[in-house]
Amino acid sequence: KEIEKYSHKATLEEIKEKHITPRPKWQFLIRDYLIWVGYFLMILIGGLAVSIAIFILTDREWDIYKYLEKSFIEYFLLSLPYFWFIFIAIFLVLAWYSVRNTKWGYRYHILRLGSINVIAGILLGIIFFYAGLGVKIENIFANNIPFYNQMHGYMMKDVWDRPDRGLMAGVIIRIDSKEDFEVKD
Repeated sequence: KEIEKYSHKATLEEIKEKHITPRPKWQFLIRDYLIWVGYFLMILIGGLAVSIAIFILTDREWDIYKYLEKSFIEYFLLSLPYFWFIFIAIFLVLAWYSVRNTKWGYRYHILRLGSINVIAGILLGIIFFYAGLGVKIENIFANNIPFYNQMHGYMMKDVWDRPDRGLMAGVIIRIDSKEDFEVKD
């Protein structure tokens, strides 16, 4: 009886009963093309995230940790852009998952696909960083998303707003000598 359940005759009857019709090939092709476009978009967005992370790390004043009563390791760990690292990891997983669901996606090993994603994301991130996109997107996020600044750990405005430790944020208006200058805070 179990074998009869899966016979050709039973299958044909089920197709007729449920009015199952084959889907055209173009639907599968469009789905695969959209997934590949999504894959490349994930790499592109990952590259933007890498450029922002590079900007954040290069924008830090790495020699002021001693004024903050922190060790270099503590300051380094507080300065890392964890938000963007998590964002990059999410987009790597989404890119890998999208490719795995294409017709030939099963052929690509996770390490190979992951390596391609990481290398492409880093290369694009470097290109975007030197094109100035990292700083532009960072400023857009910092100025328009309220919780974004709290997610960055040690923000530079907090570091430089400590006159009791010799650190003051502002713009130098006038310099009279090495010891005498005017700052607008």
